[in-house]
Amino acid sequence: MKPQIAFSCCHNPTVHQDGWEVLGPHFYVYSDYIRPIVELGGAPLIIPVLRDEDYYRDSMRNAQGLVLVGGGDINPFLFGRNVEKNIGKVNPDMDYGEMEMAKIALEMNIPILAICRGIQLLNIVAGGTIHQHIPDNIPDAYNHSTHFPPATLAHWVTVDPNSLLFRIVEKEKIAVNSNHHQAVSKVGQGAVVCGRADDGVIEAIEMPQKKWVLGVQWHPEIIWRRNEDHRKIFEAFVKASLS
Repeated sequence: MKPQIAFSCCHNPTVHQDGWEVLGPHFYVYSDYIRPIVELGGAPLIIPVLRDEDYYRDSMRNAQGLVLVGGGDINPFLFGRNVEKNIGKVNPDMDYGEMEMAKIALEMNIPILAICRGIQLLNIVAGGTIHQHIPDNIPDAYNHSTHFPPATLAHWVTVDPNSLLFRIVEKEKIAVNSNHHQAVSKVGQGAVVCGRADDGVIEAIEMPQKKWVLGVQWHPEIIWRRNEDHRKIFEAFVKASLS
């Protein structure tokens, strides 16, 4: 039987972020997140964001894994910081819903794959913080918010040889795409850094005491078909969700 993989869900109250007109509030997940899970043996369980803790517990009761998807910025109030000048739009409903899902998944000890915004949210749930705008906090950092085509490889990530990520990709350096202006800062409790860009920006974290938890700052769902390193991430996640 295929493992049921829960997906967090983007929420837009009025207009799609790409400018499309819509009839009203809507939930959505980009198909790029769904396809690798389905094609590699998982069954997607899309969970809309609502402000109801019991709803999330009921919805995730049978989930065997969780994917935290990418999206907009996270409210700095949730990690004890004031709003800085270059933060983008935030979505309180999405923040609340994804934090509930992450907390429940950690309690259930099911595999978690957290992508882009997802790694930041996972770190906040663990008690960590994020850089609200990399150029303001790390002046010598690369431009991580590239305007390249999404599948374009942009920089290298050095992988900790003692990490889950290394056991998956079996390499000490992997090339990644890059489209983010925020990043993990103080690492949360139970999490460890397992990948960094050459400029020091944290690109991957994991939780060794949990069954299988990996957060990546790049977008493997866009490049998994053409790049074996990123395909292996999804393969390992689905396999962990089966066990």
